[in-house]
Formats: sequence, structure tokens, C-alpha cells
Amino acid sequence: AAATEAAAAAEAAAVELRRRAGCGAVLLKGGHAAYFAAQGEGAAGGGRSPPPAMDVLVDGEAPPVWLSCARVGATEAAGGGCHGTGCVLSTAIAAMLAHGHPLVDSVVLAKAYVTQGMASAAAVGAGPAPVAHTGWPSSPSSMPVLSRSAAAAAAPPRFARCDGDGARDVQLRIKGTGAARVASEVRGAQAACAAAGARLWVNDYGRIAVSEGAYGVHLGQEDLAALTDSEAGMEELRALSDAGVRLGVSTHTFAELAAALAVGPSYVALGPVFATTSKRVVA
Repeated sequence: AAATEAAAAAEAAAVELRRRAGCGAVLLKGGHAAYFAAQGEGAAGGGRSPPPAMDVLVDGEAPPVWLSCARVGATEAAGGGCHGTGCVLSTAIAAMLAHGHPLVDSVVLAKAYVTQGMASAAAVGAGPAPVAHTGWPSSPSSMPVLSRSAAAAAAPPRFARCDGDGARDVQLRIKGTGAARVASEVRGAQAACAAAGARLWVNDYGRIAVSEGAYGVHLGQEDLAALTDSEAGMEELRALSDAGVRLGVSTHTFAELAAALAVGPSYVALGPVFATTSKRVVA
């Protein structure tokens, strides 16, 4: 309860700061805060790990969003810590904006840049090290997760990985029909996939996928947001994970990639690589 109250207070402070300053957006850094210390200790699975480093972004009238990543500890090579993280973060955000990225994408990339730089920092003289400048953020472990819920960002669910070489996969996408018809189609597709040694992925219908024994579920960003915006939806995602179902998520931007990472998916689909001809995409 205390952690939830602290996170709510941080959101309120960011909203009030934006109002008083009359600016378009506010990013409230939380690198030294421990909103969810207890959850953070177990978030990495096994052993004790520090609570995640969490920031909250308020952009216009949109709901606040939380960005979370693993806290980079003070290393001996860095002289016991890093300094200049705030300056590097703000500069990186400005640089990403200059490259034409939207604000939330710019914040995601900048946080990844700082985290990657802290992990590679080396002391120069006495005292804490400056953040290393390592180029475009490319380390998967440095990528933050994004969620409208502070608690969800602090301790996201984790889905099993898709293992196996030469795997054959079939994705079933059904729109505009009732649940009974969907269940029937999934049942038939699962039987055909099982006979052929293939893995069936079902778009959107998680509960039906579980009941019919499908291998995985694939979600688009709208369906993902509908689940992550409520505790009931998060419970549904945890139930999928507990059932051993794999999860795939569509992404089109860096912010959407961070939102997908907040649920620990088995894989992410990168939409900008190949255009779709099966539906009309609104830019």
C-alpha cells in the first residue's frame, strides 16, 4: 500500500509541476527512489536484486506512464557510481527529438542510452565515473519497460521463451465473429497443427487459446493496452503465463516495444519491417 501511495504521489507531483510550469510534458526521475523495493527484489527471479529504477512521464492531458529498468549498481570500475546521469538523460532526449522521434519514444531511447552508459562506465580520476557514451542503445538489458501502472512496470509477468530450431508456426487471426465460432475454429486449427507437428498461435482470444490447448497467443497494441490498464486484465495475463501459453506482441515504435517488454513476452513482432496488405493501417 505504501509503495502504491508513493507512486500515486509521484504522478500527482509530475502533473502539478507541469501545471505550474506551463510546459507540455514533465519527466520525473526516480533513479534514487525505491517505489517497489519488495517487488523489485524478486522481479529478476531468484536471489536478491535491487528495486528497479523508475521514472514517470506526464505528457499533455494523457494518463501518466511509467518507465522501469533494472537498476545499474555501483561498480568498482566506475569508482563506486556514476554522476551526470540527469544531464545525459535530458541531452539524449533532446537528441532523439531532433532525430524526429515522438516524445515518449525519445524518453524510452534516452533511458536505454543512460542505462547502457552506466553499465559501461569507467572511473576517470577520483570519485564516481561519468556516464559512458556507447552509441545507439543496443543492449537488450538496458531497454526500459513502459506501463500506465507503476506496479506493473515494477514487476511484469514473464512468459516462457519460444525454444526449438526449425519450429513450424501457424497464426490464426479471426475478426468479426462470436466466441462459439472462434472456439470451433481454434479447436479445428489446433487439431490440424498437432497432426502436422506445428505450433498454433491465436490472435487476441487468450482464454479460448488456453482451453483448446494452443501453443501461444498474439496481441496487438490496443488489445495489450486493454489488458494492462486494469488489474483484472493483468490477472488474465498472469493466468496465461501460469498456463504455459507463450505470448507474442506487435510493435511499431520504440514506445510500443517498451510497452510490450512490460509484460515479458515470448517474442515481439516488429511491424515497420514489412508492410501488411491484410488490413488498412492508419498512420
